[in-house]
Amino acid sequence: MIIQSQYVYLVTTFVSLIPALIFFFTHKRYRLDMMSVGLVVAVLSLLSARLFWTKDWWFPETITGGNFGIEDFILGFYTGSFAVIINTLFFPVRVTGWKNKNWNIVFSTVVLSFISILIFFNVFSLSSFNSFLISSVVAVFWMFARSKINPVRTVYFAVVYSVFSLWLYFFILLINKDWIQQTWDLDLLSGITLFGFIPIEEYVFWLVFGVIFRQIYLAWLNNKKD
Repeated sequence: MIIQSQYVYLVTTFVSLIPALIFFFTHKRYRLDMMSVGLVVAVLSLLSARLFWTKDWWFPETITGGNFGIEDFILGFYTGSFAVIINTLFFPVRVTGWKNKNWNIVFSTVVLSFISILIFFNVFSLSSFNSFLISSVVAVFWMFARSKINPVRTVYFAVVYSVFSLWLYFFILLINKDWIQQTWDLDLLSGITLFGFIPIEEYVFWLVFGVIFRQIYLAWLNNKKD
């Protein structure tokens, strides 16, 4: 153990910002997208941690002593901005100015997703992870119905994005090898792991988020072709 459990989440989230900051300062053209997407996902990350993730199977210890905190905001910012980076490097698209952004598609999809997950989690008493999966399917079909985005390239992006995101767990293992077992209630999950220590649900989350992100991102950019 190099880092105490209370600080693992905070240290990991701060380290996660390093690639985002490097790209931010070296690619001026994409700063608006990184800031906008990063902040939106950061707020959603904080809300979802409070309402869903820390209610049944994930109990991270934060610097404030609770199960959610500033770490969730930072991780959300990384999640969104890193998705912009991966999309830019491997699946470049046309970048538009601020006035051309389609905020309606972002708002409608986020609201639909949150309403869906609230219903499945609170009304049907499904786990937060299963509620997330079902609400994500709803969001994906909603987006495909409203756009002509290439689903194959979207899946390719999601796979690349999710694979690159796994570095976070190896960093956690490096600074505190017991933190994942202490933080996740593995009895409520499938028990399947990647590399012997990463719950498969974590990879599925990044994969599904990648699919939803790219659909929303391209629609937000008002891209007519992909």
